[in-house]
Amino acid sequence: MRFIVSFLLLLNLHSVLFAQQDSAKAMQQDSFRVARQKVVFSPSPKGAVIRGAIVPGWGQVYTRKYWKLPLVYTALGTAGYFIGVNYWSYQQTRLGISRRLDADPSNDYNPLLVRDFNYKQYDISDRANEDLFKVKAYFRHNLDLSVIGFAAVYMLTLVDANVSAHLYNFNMSEDLSLSPRISPTSIGFALQFK
Repeated sequence: MRFIVSFLLLLNLHSVLFAQQDSAKAMQQDSFRVARQKVVFSPSPKGAVIRGAIVPGWGQVYTRKYWKLPLVYTALGTAGYFIGVNYWSYQQTRLGISRRLDADPSNDYNPLLVRDFNYKQYDISDRANEDLFKVKAYFRHNLDLSVIGFAAVYMLTLVDANVSAHLYNFNMSEDLSLSPRISPTSIGFALQFK
């Protein structure tokens, strides 16, 4: 009886050992098959927008559109330049008006300089108070437009990153032909174009 039990245990152990070898070979073949598969990069539109919101241009880098970086930074730099010039001119005009309206007569002789976009300075201290208020409103309006322009360019970079991520794996083949195919369904037929 011991001999039969020992023989059955050996036979069972033998089948388990061969099964492990077979599964090891199958796993090895599966791992080779997985290693050969091509990984396709597919950027996330949400990730592109978040990256672009954190750092301007990072969304374009994430979607691998590197050629857009000079355009992004040129547009943002130009808008930032106009913000700086209009802010400086607005502050100078505001300071000049406050100097002129205070009771200290020694401030009346200080020149009121305003610069344009070419950094040329103009003395506007000989103008009337009403004209100075108009100049101040002009620079304030230009400052507001410059900030709106900067925000619009920034939002445009985010929209561009989102669209680039959506269309990253878009099929752009030269084959523009349509091939209609009729396939039966449970109710009737369906017309499909591919």
